[in-house]
Amino acid sequence: MNQEPPSPTAVVPTKPPTPSVQSGPDDGIRFASLNEIHEAISGPGKLRIVNHWATWCDGCLEELPLLVELRGALASEVEFLGISWDSFQGALVGQDLIEEVRSHSRRHGISWDSLLVKAPPPEFFEHLGMTCNTIPQVWLVDKEGSVVHRIEQVLEGEDVQRLETHIKQLLGAS
Repeated sequence: MNQEPPSPTAVVPTKPPTPSVQSGPDDGIRFASLNEIHEAISGPGKLRIVNHWATWCDGCLEELPLLVELRGALASEVEFLGISWDSFQGALVGQDLIEEVRSHSRRHGISWDSLLVKAPPPEFFEHLGMTCNTIPQVWLVDKEGSVVHRIEQVLEGEDVQRLETHIKQLLGAS
């Protein structure tokens, strides 16, 4: 029997996540409200790369080395932020979920903050004006807080080059 390989993008279930629980150590991994997520993404002042991801997403894991490398090259110019969709699956909840995301982040070299969505997926998508409800996604946000470039698939080398070009243009316009 011929089986298709799993898709690197993950479709999000519509099951609502669990209520808020704060993280332990201040490592930037915590549950966040829709308003907190929106402010973290669109707060003015800095260029941001926003990575929408989850520990259960194969494509997210596949693109991590490129993101970690990009972060190393741009850390002084661009803020990185993760938006974890792990709460959408419901396998783990509360502090157990935070610990899973924390452990995954450490294992894979994720050194940026990750906010765990605590709203149901449909509310999250609507609040952020998202047209794509799969992960991984990478957004480039300008200093005014506007999303200026979206990659709604597994990040590849050409995508990184386009991001770097956009970033250079935005930094040159400062």
